[in-house]
Amino acid sequence: MSSPLMINYQGEVWVPKKDPTKGMKRQKIDTFVTANFCPFCGKSAKPEDDQEVA
Repeated sequence: MSSPLMINYQGEVWVPKKDPTKGMKRQKIDTFVTANFCPFCGKSAKPEDDQEVA
């Protein structure tokens, strides 16, 4: 059994307001990034086609 590497990401970005003439507003981001490859050995994190998934 294995689980993919998931990195939590929190931050803020500036986005335009609904009325673009009124400037920008701050918006918070709370999401995660999943690795497609193992950071240690470089192999694909997804199972290969010849391996049977139970």
